Amino acid sequence: KVYPMRWFILMTVNLLAMFNATMWVTYTSSTEATARFYCNKTSEGSHVFLWTSQISRLMATILGIMARMGMYVAGKYGIKLSDRGGCLPNLVGALIRIVSSLPMIGLDHRTGVPHT
Repeated sequence: KVYPMRWFILMTVNLLAMFNATMWVTYTSSTEATARFYCNKTSEGSHVFLWTSQISRLMATILGIMARMGMYVAGKYGIKLSDRGGCLPNLVGALIRIVSSLPMIGLDHRTGVPHT
């Protein structure tokens, strides 16, 4: 028998995975507009591209290893705790990225905010 709650949990886990993938994909793509926004420079004089792509690769490796712990938590304590444990870091990361794009953050501090 299929329960409606299972469909809800499946939808939640899939949306979390899509949100996480979207966050990581947007870190690797850099454009001229990104360099102008974060550094007020063109791409030739900016190191934003290099650091953003390198940080995303490093963090993908580290977090890929940590994902095994998430599978362990889901198996031992249930999908609800594992789902909440995955949602919270995604939310914090998205909020940090939003803060880095606020106009009140000066150009000298914009670059460091998304890389923290």
